[in-house]
Amino acid sequence: MSLANSTVRGVIWNFSDMLLRRGLVAATTLVLSYFLSPADFGLVAMMSVFLVVLGGLMDSGLKEALIRRKRLSIRLLNTTLWASLWLGCLAYALLFCVAPWAALFYNEPSLVNLLRIAGLVIIFNALQTAPAARLTQALDFRALMRISLPASGFSCLLALLLAYLGAGVWALIVQTLAAAAMSTILTWKVAGWRPRLQVDFKPLVALFRFGYKLFLSNLVALTVRNAAPSMLGKFLGPTYAGYYYFVDKIMEMIMGQLVYSVQNVTYPSFSKISRETVRLREAYRKAIEIMVFLVSPLLMIGAGLAEPLFEVFFSPRWLPAAGSFMWLCFAYLLYPMHAINLNIIKVVGRSDIFLWLELLKAAIALSVLWITLPWGMEAVLLGQVCTSLICFLPNAMYSKPLIGYSAFDQIKDVFLYYACAAIGGGVAHVIANSLVGYAAILIVMISGVVGVLAYLLSCRVLKLRAWQLISIAFGNFTKRQA
Repeated sequence: MSLANSTVRGVIWNFSDMLLRRGLVAATTLVLSYFLSPADFGLVAMMSVFLVVLGGLMDSGLKEALIRRKRLSIRLLNTTLWASLWLGCLAYALLFCVAPWAALFYNEPSLVNLLRIAGLVIIFNALQTAPAARLTQALDFRALMRISLPASGFSCLLALLLAYLGAGVWALIVQTLAAAAMSTILTWKVAGWRPRLQVDFKPLVALFRFGYKLFLSNLVALTVRNAAPSMLGKFLGPTYAGYYYFVDKIMEMIMGQLVYSVQNVTYPSFSKISRETVRLREAYRKAIEIMVFLVSPLLMIGAGLAEPLFEVFFSPRWLPAAGSFMWLCFAYLLYPMHAINLNIIKVVGRSDIFLWLELLKAAIALSVLWITLPWGMEAVLLGQVCTSLICFLPNAMYSKPLIGYSAFDQIKDVFLYYACAAIGGGVAHVIANSLVGYAAILIVMISGVVGVLAYLLSCRVLKLRAWQLISIAFGNFTKRQA
């Protein structure tokens, strides 16, 4: 099978996986919001930065370094497994010791046990690093889908049962642990190899040499991502942290269905043509147009319908979070642009640049957070939008020397998509305001449909090519399946 067909096939399987799995998680989160309070989600938000930092130590970039390899030997997989497991145990031991200090920092004694139990997810994830990398490197996203869906289903059902029984925040903790444990078991079942006690330090050093920079980069990025809800929990309390964390979780689900499904496939597949600059540039141009075409209208229309959406889908206690949702929709608008530029850097193997960019963006994001935090929740959210805008230029500045795809070229390729999305979002907002007084679900349905139609009509009038690219790719996929 050609690389193009493998990539399209992988994108569709990966997107299907994301759509079903994250749709299931989204539905579960919706139901959980009726049983759990914002403060329950706030406690999870406070823990997130510790779990992210020490969870990153477990991976250390080994998975992404493995994916870039042309061939994965059994000996190399065994070596990676034992290295990940050792690092995972070390990370959990550190978390176990740090838990009392975290509880003292937030003045929340319950965080001690919550962190120590939730931290077990690090061990489960360590056990699946090598076999999951093998499946991803082979572009076997169909197998990954057979793993993730049962794991998500089992963990969601368990969380709903516990929430119904009044377990509170423990329902969220058990959901995470159950998903990690089940996915680890299923990953090993389909991986096609069984571990042996083999360690080869020479290739391991080579993996770390590439992977440690990605590890540090991801660690910085994830720390910054979790800094806002964590600091909101410290200075404004768990309820405000819960609002932000809950909305950000919703945004991650939306972006995961669309952006990650493309990004997860393009990294291993485009790594195979990393030295063919012309092919790589054109492939990324198509990928970025498709991502922006899919993501931008959802975010713009979502921002325009924020309040009625929350009235329809969430209990009244979550209505104050509608404003947070609107601002984060704007903050995530450039996310496809950020993702594609970072992916380019990883594909061409410049993990040194990747690290430098993450450090620079971390300094920007933390500075903006520090400035806005004293002014309250709305200022923090506006700061997130400003951070996204500012960080686009550092992310895009290396794409031109690496593959000849400048920031100006990227803006030129996607500007009209964003303009059409703004039209769709504006139309939806105007229609919603004209229907004030009607049932919220009716407002969402009518305004949403009209907004989507306005967006698609605008794209058609301007003859934008993303729809054509998607149609061709899906047509090729269905023919091959038949």
